[in-house]
Amino acid sequence: MDKEEQIKDFFKDKGVDLSQVKGLENGSNIFKGLNKQDALKALNLYQELGISILGGDVLCIKNDGSIEYTSDSWHVDILENESRSQFLKRSVSESYSYISKYAPSSLRENSILFDIVPDLKI
Repeated sequence: MDKEEQIKDFFKDKGVDLSQVKGLENGSNIFKGLNKQDALKALNLYQELGISILGGDVLCIKNDGSIEYTSDSWHVDILENESRSQFLKRSVSESYSYISKYAPSSLRENSILFDIVPDLKI
């Protein structure tokens, strides 16, 4: 199974489809908002596959079931003289730290979704 198939397999039964929120016509296996637990698992998968993380956005599920972006996000840029393998480790580590520590007082924990942006040059 290649990288793209492994990612699609991981996402097929997880998360909330974000294609409408992102303004896309069709649903996607990859454009999904993940709860904290699944987002952390996704980061582990990306690291195993050698895929760096460029950052991500935080969304929330409102009481009426609609989904909207919060103003919270993170990004990771490659540093000057940083190797791809160093960037991979650091990008996953920084993303893991952001997601695991994210806990705003104004949102219910189970209403928070993470939209991870991997460096998908598959």
